[in-house]
Amino acid sequence: MRMIRPMVGALAAVLVSASYAGAQACTGNTPFANGRWALGGEGSFQDGANRFGAVGAYGAPKSWYATATIGNTSVKGGGSSATDFGGTFGYQIPVGDSPLELCPYAHAGYQTFTGGNGTIYGVGGAIGWPNHVSDDFDFIPAVGLQYNGTSVKVDGLSGSATDSFTSFYFNAGLILNKQWGIVPGISKTSRSGSKAVFNIGVTYNFGK
Repeated sequence: MRMIRPMVGALAAVLVSASYAGAQACTGNTPFANGRWALGGEGSFQDGANRFGAVGAYGAPKSWYATATIGNTSVKGGGSSATDFGGTFGYQIPVGDSPLELCPYAHAGYQTFTGGNGTIYGVGGAIGWPNHVSDDFDFIPAVGLQYNGTSVKVDGLSGSATDSFTSFYFNAGLILNKQWGIVPGISKTSRSGSKAVFNIGVTYNFGK
């Protein structure tokens, strides 16, 4: 159980971080107007655990979008590891005549770790503010809020442990040459004792 507890504690933070990955301006990423397909990588760093993963996304400009993620989490000093799969489905809504974009979305993920497995699901919303700096550079700050539910099952024990909480995140999207997105960010959950998670994503958009 000593090795399992850190992995259970890391479940919520890493899967929440993965749920808003992708390629849409409302989360600080490259707009789908610059390419309907996106591929990239992402990392999440928190006290006691790190996650690295890949992300794919497809969407229509100012319309629906979907993302899929796969990643691996390692717990520092414990020898535990986990593999996760997740997806998000959302819709991009322009805010009046402003450059702002609002995205309501739903997300779900599954993680199998040393000694058990867990799921996370929920709904959220994000708003991004694209800023055109030059022909080769855009800056897109974004904030988001999510409601999440989790269920964790430990091998050898009957039943599962459930939890629910909210999470907040801020991303600062750096869009280069209209196709490359470098998106550092920070997220934190409302769970007691939770600490900030630092995130970084890099994506490339292509296709029309």
